[in-house]
Amino acid sequence: SPYPAPAISPTSSASRRFTAASLPVAAVYTSEFRRTKAMVEPLCSSHKVEPRAVPAADAKGLAASIAKENLGQTVLVAGHSNTIAPLCKALGVTAAVQIAED
Repeated sequence: SPYPAPAISPTSSASRRFTAASLPVAAVYTSEFRRTKAMVEPLCSSHKVEPRAVPAADAKGLAASIAKENLGQTVLVAGHSNTIAPLCKALGVTAAVQIAED
């Protein structure tokens, strides 16, 4: 990408440590971008889960992977404000999903 990704703030780091300590997950999916991988690293490390990178634009493929490999399990998806709504739709969510950019 021609634009550098913003760094993760100290507040985000603190939030990640809390989440890593409190959320049981069977699988973690990230986009192919460094920032999403960095965001889930503490959780993956503490739960001994290897994150799976999936192209950010492939909501249908990610939904199919989750349905096939993780049905009934707790899954964490680290995405982007413009990818979570399409993923929710691909997973069958019919309500409107709005994600703030900030």
